[in-house]
Amino acid sequence: MSELQYADDNCTIVHTLEDLQDSAENFSRTYTQIGLNINIAKTKVLLHPRLGHHTPPEDKITIRGLELENVDYFTYLGSILDVNATAERGVNNRIRAAHAAYRKLHTRVFSNPILRIKWQDRITNNEVLLRARTESTEATITRHRLRWSGHLARMHHNRLPKQVLFSELDSGNGARSAPKRRCKDHLKHTLKAVDIDPTNWETEAANRESWSRTIREKRDL
Repeated sequence: MSELQYADDNCTIVHTLEDLQDSAENFSRTYTQIGLNINIAKTKVLLHPRLGHHTPPEDKITIRGLELENVDYFTYLGSILDVNATAERGVNNRIRAAHAAYRKLHTRVFSNPILRIKWQDRITNNEVLLRARTESTEATITRHRLRWSGHLARMHHNRLPKQVLFSELDSGNGARSAPKRRCKDHLKHTLKAVDIDPTNWETEAANRESWSRTIREKRDL
């Protein structure tokens, strides 16, 4: 494996400085050909120590004559990669994030005099949400799913996201077991749950304002 790609983020993995320099130049040249530019300020280099050494080399990688910054660690898709190739920094970061999230929850819910909720109180989750004037995680996911589905429905037919959602296999047989639920199956279930006709939703979603209004009116998501 020589590279990892996610959306517009790319992570190149090589064994030598020469290969890294070649890779950086190849990326820059290819992006330029398709009208894209590499953000030098956001592009970082993480060098690991050579075998038998305790510190990484200090060599610099350049793109278009500009030096890239060498770092001891950086975050990629929520995981921290560091110069020592250990998970310690990432684990500590997740512990701090969990502590901060719980502290915010404790301040907003359990210690908030407005809600007046104690651990011993017998109060339903719905009542807590009403008092906090917020919606459940499930409702948030449902709302975002409906918005994204409307966005897909309005895409041109040659767009890959729309093809992935609406296309079907021309031939072939599936495994002899219960079929796995597809994205469109989850969407159909969501539409039925909020009383939207699954057979006619694309027509309504074609009008952005109408679709947004329909989603807002579904107070019981």
